Amino acid sequence: MKNDKIVKTVIDGSEVEGIITDRSSRYIGIRIEKPYQNISGGCSIPYFMISLGSFDGDDGDYEAKRILEELFSTGKYMDENLGDLKEKLTCVKDRISGLAAQMMGDDRYHEEKRQLKIRFKKGDIENKEYGQKLRALKKELKQFEFASRTCMDPFFEQFPVTVPGRTKEEVLDIIEGKKSLISTLSSPL
Repeated sequence: MKNDKIVKTVIDGSEVEGIITDRSSRYIGIRIEKPYQNISGGCSIPYFMISLGSFDGDDGDYEAKRILEELFSTGKYMDENLGDLKEKLTCVKDRISGLAAQMMGDDRYHEEKRQLKIRFKKGDIENKEYGQKLRALKKELKQFEFASRTCMDPFFEQFPVTVPGRTKEEVLDIIEGKKSLISTLSSPL
């Protein structure tokens, strides 16, 4: 079946529409278009389980509707709780900023990496020492990223369905006002 197939269903009396953005025997991706937007999700079959099913036929259509229902639930929850979610996200971001001040955040990592590279090019440090220091910087950054995720995980636990990794970024963009949840375009009269 081809990509960009429209998927429609009715949930709690609302017409829900999405588009299959990616489809293969092992993966299916959906983007909700109505009544919400800017949220997508997907599902994959691990390689070692491919003999158990495929997203090519009816199983894929069923999975597309299931994902669409989850996206609708996520959108509805955000729509009904956007103000509260903004407040909670602000608190989480403040905690993460506090961590960045104590740990190796992105900005500090890039600056220290840049300084390290300058010292290496000048010949102030040898190749071996440069590699060791660079690995240490990366390790510190990974510790910060883990601590950040640990702060963010409880925020997403309040949602009615599990919000996968890629979808989390889209949800955060909507809550932060970078993208809209509901289309502001009105239909022509």
